[in-house]
Amino acid sequence: MELTSLVGPDAIVVFNVSDIRSDPIIVHKNHISSLNLALITPSELRSYTRRLLRAVVKMKTREGGLELSKVLEWLWDVAVRAILDCLGFVQTPADNQRWPRIWWVGSGFLNIFPIHSAGYHHDTISGKCTIDRVISSYAPTIKALAYAREREALARPLSEQKALLVGMPQTPGMKPLPFVESEFQRLQ
Repeated sequence: MELTSLVGPDAIVVFNVSDIRSDPIIVHKNHISSLNLALITPSELRSYTRRLLRAVVKMKTREGGLELSKVLEWLWDVAVRAILDCLGFVQTPADNQRWPRIWWVGSGFLNIFPIHSAGYHHDTISGKCTIDRVISSYAPTIKALAYAREREALARPLSEQKALLVGMPQTPGMKPLPFVESEFQRLQ
């Protein structure tokens, strides 16, 4: 399957971080491009991975929350903002606009980062967070996304699918489930 056919109206961003150069490969509807992200290096990524893990462990403390905020701001500054700007997703979509979707494909340590949360969450200006501009989805690889799309295309429409419903409002030795009958009626 050709990469651009996987995208539809969305975009796929595959991260590549190396000592030579760090570039996300950006798959658009009509073409594939890359973007030099000079500020995200393997050593910085390792350092911020350690910080992320420490923040998660201390998440219930003020210190953990502040550290997580710094990590998310760093991720925004070194990578996500530039990618969204490159794609033209520079502000929050209007109420009547379709929200753009990005499929994030991480690599290495970037697989554990919450890319959908990158940004400045304590800033009063909208648009300085990933969640202000796009809907984020994740795929482990482009091949996995292609497989999922192929399977989806092969699936029968919901109107043609059948389901078996089994409900037990009364189960010996258990408390009764009072809403089983009404739920069944709604589903039918």
